[in-house]
Amino acid sequence: MQLLINRRLLKHNCILFVGILFIFEFIYFTLLQIINSDPFNIQFSTVRLPKNNNNKKFFKHIQPFYHPVSCQNLFESDPDELKHALALLSSSRSLPLIVDNQYNITYEQCHIYRSERFNESFHLEDTLINRQFPLAFNILMYENVEQFERLLRIIYRPQNFYCIHVDSDASLNVFEGVKSIVQCFNNVFLSSKREKVIYATFSRLQADLNCMQDLIKYSSWKYLLNIANTELPLKTNSELVKILSIYRGYNDIEGRWKTRIIPRTKYVWKIINTTSTSYLSHLRQTNEKKKPPPGNVEIVKGSAYGAFSRAFVEFIQTNSVAKDLLDWSRDTFSPDEHYWATLNYNTHLHPPGGYQDNIQIKEIPTNDYEVDESTRRLSWDPNLNNKDVFKTTETQQRNIIIGFVVGGLVLASIIIGAVVGVTLSQKTTVAADESLTYNEVCKTGSNQCKSSQGLYCPNGFCSCTSLYSWNTATSTCILLTYNRACLASNQCNSSLGLICTNQICQCDSYHSWSSSNNTCVIIVNNTLTYGNTCAVGSSQCNSSVELTCTSNCTCKNSKIWNISSCICPAGTFLNSSNLCQTAYKNNKSCLIGSNQCDSTRGLSCSNNSQCQCDSTKYWNLNFEICLQRVNYSDFCSSDSDCIPTLICPTVAGVCNCSRYLPDYVCNCPNTKYYDSTIQQCVSRATYNGACIVSANYTCLLTLYCNAGLCACPMGTSWNAANSTCE
Repeated sequence: MQLLINRRLLKHNCILFVGILFIFEFIYFTLLQIINSDPFNIQFSTVRLPKNNNNKKFFKHIQPFYHPVSCQNLFESDPDELKHALALLSSSRSLPLIVDNQYNITYEQCHIYRSERFNESFHLEDTLINRQFPLAFNILMYENVEQFERLLRIIYRPQNFYCIHVDSDASLNVFEGVKSIVQCFNNVFLSSKREKVIYATFSRLQADLNCMQDLIKYSSWKYLLNIANTELPLKTNSELVKILSIYRGYNDIEGRWKTRIIPRTKYVWKIINTTSTSYLSHLRQTNEKKKPPPGNVEIVKGSAYGAFSRAFVEFIQTNSVAKDLLDWSRDTFSPDEHYWATLNYNTHLHPPGGYQDNIQIKEIPTNDYEVDESTRRLSWDPNLNNKDVFKTTETQQRNIIIGFVVGGLVLASIIIGAVVGVTLSQKTTVAADESLTYNEVCKTGSNQCKSSQGLYCPNGFCSCTSLYSWNTATSTCILLTYNRACLASNQCNSSLGLICTNQICQCDSYHSWSSSNNTCVIIVNNTLTYGNTCAVGSSQCNSSVELTCTSNCTCKNSKIWNISSCICPAGTFLNSSNLCQTAYKNNKSCLIGSNQCDSTRGLSCSNNSQCQCDSTKYWNLNFEICLQRVNYSDFCSSDSDCIPTLICPTVAGVCNCSRYLPDYVCNCPNTKYYDSTIQQCVSRATYNGACIVSANYTCLLTLYCNAGLCACPMGTSWNAANSTCE
C-alpha cells in the first residue's frame, strides 16, 4: 500500500489539534474555579419573570400560590435559577395538595386553562429537531390529579402524544379531573379501555397494552415510553430525543438471563378475595405447574418500564408468538416484569430493535424488592432538600481532573491517528446512494435513503416526509389510509377519497368506505338504512321505509325504527295524515279492526266501535289500564271488575255463600252462591231441589238442606207463589 501525504490536510489537522488543546486548558481552569466555589453562597438571579396577575383570575382555586421561577431555565440547568428555587422551597411552608374535584375545567375554559397552566415556550412550539422526532407516552394513574398535572406540564410538547390510563377503581373525582384536563389537548387522550389494576397481576400489563393500541393509530411518533403519574423525569425532552436518536431504532429494555424467578412463571398464580391490606395478600401460588412458554422462548426477567421503538410496539400487536406469550402470561406473577424483556432478548423471534449481543444485557437486582437508597436519593430529590447533590468532595475533584487529563491524552491519540489515517490511500466504506431503508442510519442531507420508498435523511436516519407514514406491509411511505389518526386532511390519501374528520381519515358524507375496493365509493340515493351516516339534505336514505337524513338516517314524523321499517311508537297510531297520533283510551269511539285504541293499555276496538278491554279484563280507573278481572272475595270497585256471574255489592253481607263478605268485594247475588269448582255463581236450589248437605246456602233463603234436598223448617210450608217458606 502506497503512503500518500496530503500536506494541506495535515496542516489543517495540526491547527485543529492545537485548538482542541487550548479549549481543554480553558475547560480545566474553569472547572477548578467552579469546584472551589461555595455552592450555597446563593445569589438570586437579577432577572426574574414577573408575576402575571391576569393569569390568576380563572384558576386561582387550583393553585393560589405562584412563585417567580423560570421553568425554562430550570430545564436548562441554570445554576442561578436552581439556587433560587432551592431558596424559595426552604423558606416556603408546605402547601396542601390540590383537591381532585378542583379540576373541573369546562371545554369553553380550555384556552384560558392552557394560557395559565401550560404557558411555557416549549408548551407552544418545540425545537425543529424535537418536532422531527415525536415521542409517545403511556401514563398510568390511580390517584392525585395534581401530581398528574405537574408531570404533564413538565413533559408536554405539542408534537408528542400522551395516552392516560385512569384505573377503573379510581374515584370519580380523579377520573373527571383528568378528563377535564385532557379535553383541552388534541394530542392527549384517555385510554379507550380501562382496567382495574391489581399489583403484580396481568391487569398492570394490560393497562399498558390498551394505551399502546390507542397510540399506534398516530403514525408519526418514533419511540414510546411507559411511565406512572408518580414519576418525575430526569431528562428533558431534548435529551430524550438525543439519546433515542442514537439508539437508531433499538429498544431500551432491561433484562437478565436465568435470574431466580422460577416461582413467578413455573406455577399458576390466582387472585383471591381477601380483606387483608398486605400488598401481596390478594395473590396465591398454586401447586399447578404451567406449560412451557410458547414459541420456544426463554423467560427473561426485566422491568415493567422501558423505551420501545415504534416497530417493536407494532411487533407486540401483530406477532403470533407475542400474542401467545401474552395469553400464557395471564396467570403468572407480575407478567409486566418479564413480557417486554422476553420478547426483546429471545433472538430467534427477531424483534425489531431487539437484543443481538449478550453484553448488552443490563444487570438488575436479583431480589425483586432490593433498592439502593443512596442511589435513589442522588438521582432525584423532589423537595431539593438533599444539599449533598450540589456538593463535590476533594476526591471527586481529583477524579474529575485525572479524568480530563486522561481524556485529553486519549483525544490527542485519536486526532493523531486520524491525521495518519486520512493520509493513507485507503478506501472507506460509505453507504451508497438509494441503499438505506426506513429508520436506518444515514448522513443528514444525503441521498443514501431510498427515494423510491419515499424516504429522505433529515436528522441522521431515514424517515418519511412529514405528510407520509411508514407502511410495514408495503415497505414504503404512504399517505394515511382509512380510519387512521390524522391532524390535517393532506395527511389522508385523497386518491382514495379520504379526508381528515374528527382526527380520523374518513370518507366525506357523500361517500362510504368499501373494504372490497379499498376506496371511498359514492353513496347511491335511497340505499342507506337506519343509522348510516349521510349528507344532510341528500336523498341517500331509503325513503321507501320512511327514512330521512339528519346527519344520520332517521325515521320521519316521530316514527321509530323496527328492524326493517319505520313504525309509530307504542301508544300511537298512524292517522289519515300519515302522522303518529296518540291512541284512544277506554270507551272512545274507534273504527272496528283498526289500531286506534291504545294496545299498550290492553284496549282494542270492540264490535260496538268502542275501545274496551277484552272479556277477561276490566278497565282500572286509577291506573287507566286493562287489568285481569278479580275473583270471589277479591276487592273491587264495580261489577265489571269481577269475573262473569259475580257482582261488586256496595253493602256488606249481601250473600252468605259460602261465607260472610264485606262490601266492595266480588260476591254472588242473593239468588246464587259461589261454586269454587267452576269459579262462578250458580243458582240456589228451590224447594225439593238438590243441595249440598250442611251447606244451606245452596238452597234459596228460608230453605235448608235436609238429606240432600231443600226443605222448609219444621212448622212451615212452601209457598210457591212467593218462593218462600211460611
